[in-house]
Amino acid sequence: MIDEDSMSVVITACKEVESDSTLERDDRDAKGHGKGHTYTMYTVFVRNVTTGGKCVVRRRYSDFYKLRKELTELVSWGHCSACDHYQQQIAAYPFPRRRLLRSSRAAVVKERMDSLGLFLRHLLLCIMARSFESCSQASENIERCILTSFLQMDSSESLFATTASKQRPIEMLQAMEEKRQQQIKAAGLRTKTLAYPTPSDRTERSTLARNQHQVGTDTCHLCLQKWTHCYCNSDQDSVYAVQSGPAVHDAEGIAESALDDPSASAGDSDDASRCSRCENDWNHCFCSQQLSPTASSVCTDTEL
Repeated sequence: MIDEDSMSVVITACKEVESDSTLERDDRDAKGHGKGHTYTMYTVFVRNVTTGGKCVVRRRYSDFYKLRKELTELVSWGHCSACDHYQQQIAAYPFPRRRLLRSSRAAVVKERMDSLGLFLRHLLLCIMARSFESCSQASENIERCILTSFLQMDSSESLFATTASKQRPIEMLQAMEEKRQQQIKAAGLRTKTLAYPTPSDRTERSTLARNQHQVGTDTCHLCLQKWTHCYCNSDQDSVYAVQSGPAVHDAEGIAESALDDPSASAGDSDDASRCSRCENDWNHCFCSQQLSPTASSVCTDTEL
């Protein structure tokens, strides 16, 4: 089983002017084909996508016609039954007919480009599938005629995969992937996998997000308690804005130093029965708008 899509044959055409050195030594001059005769030159691009082998040759229509005629003669002399089968296989494949007139028209050139490309690709696929190996003599002659004479290839290993390379498809794919990565690296590009964050980056981002604490406006930024349960000094608990990151750690340090230093606090915060401002019990507190931790009473002047 072969991969027929791996073999690619592309043919392009161009007009050229025939010089005196390329004219055949026959009676062409007598027939009106003199100096400056134009003809169509076909450039043949053959490439094996799997192995990467390729070749480029320039041929005329007469060269393709000669190739088909030689292949038919190689297997038409009745050597064996396999040769008879090869003759039918080559002769039955469609081939563009010869035209004595209007051979340079665009429609004719386009038809020949397509037909000649399919014909040559069919022969190369037969060689790849080892269709001619039933007769060793015919196989050798056909390969020499197509590869050496027509395509001018020194060795067929570059165009056709060897047995060893067919047994190692994984190694071939790995080599192609390494070559692609080298090309991407040389071009200064980044692969798709590098665009995603690594596990270490995600861990660092989550740690940074946890450290960035935010305190609400209804909470003291020193003791992190509700304002109704805050025992910090009034000068400290009303001037700090909402902070995050390192500023929060500085505020926590100030709160700890204020709690550790008795002079920094107006009252004993451990005694919940006394006001933190006037140090009196809640029944004798002169502070206005101050609620007790239990919000049970508000001190007034009438309670004295």
